[in-house]
Amino acid sequence: MIWRDETLKFDPKIRLKNFSSGDEIQEQKATFAKRIKSGVVPIDDDYTEIAALLGSKEVPAVIKHVKNFLIKVMKLNNPKVYGNWFQFMNQTQRIGKHFDAPSVGGKPINQSFSSFLYMHDTWEDDWGGEICFNGKAIILPKPNRLVVYSRDEEHWVNEFTGDYKRMFLGLSWSTDDI
Repeated sequence: MIWRDETLKFDPKIRLKNFSSGDEIQEQKATFAKRIKSGVVPIDDDYTEIAALLGSKEVPAVIKHVKNFLIKVMKLNNPKVYGNWFQFMNQTQRIGKHFDAPSVGGKPINQSFSSFLYMHDTWEDDWGGEICFNGKAIILPKPNRLVVYSRDEEHWVNEFTGDYKRMFLGLSWSTDDI
């Protein structure tokens, strides 16, 4: 199952700066890796922990919008965040075919989802960088685009050529029975 919502808008203050050097990118990745929370305990419902990790008071409102999308559009029951990550990459980095860990919060695969919210300021269609789902969907990483998919979907990111950083906020969700 793959969903996308192209109507999401949020305050640009929550975007993190575009890092210019590989060293800065690696340093930030290491910092975020140390702070990732995952496991069997959901993240706080007001999302202040994620806001603190990203240094933005606007993040909780964005995550609540994503949760509302999961409830109202996807008809998911009681979605909870169990993990978060921030990813940024330049045109020299690759993400090959893979599956996300199959379950979140001890829930079965049909109750486990991932979401991406693209947070870069601009993206040109001819830059590439699409997230691909095994012949089911090819989705450009447009700013403010929300992509939600079940964790059993194999996916990868195509090469991109723009001199820009591809950035997104990723969230691991589980839900009560569908």
